[in-house]
Amino acid sequence: GLETVGFLMMSHTIPPDKLAKQARIMADAGCQCVYVVDSAGALVLEGVADRVAALVAELGDDAQVGFHGHENLGLGVANSIEAV
Repeated sequence: GLETVGFLMMSHTIPPDKLAKQARIMADAGCQCVYVVDSAGALVLEGVADRVAALVAELGDDAQVGFHGHENLGLGVANSIEAV
């Protein structure tokens, strides 16, 4: 079968608590994984950690949490490691 995922685009524009509520909506709709997506490449390490932690706390075992970053600030790899 196919896995359904949700992408929370432009995640840097939304506070972690509100982002987590949107992730809950996606998980409740059937997404098996919800991604924090740094579409603009604007997040720094703390922003990634805060958002990923908020999603993990909200979703628990209901869905996996993923991260999709960009290299605009030269932090793409560091942010990906931080997300893990």
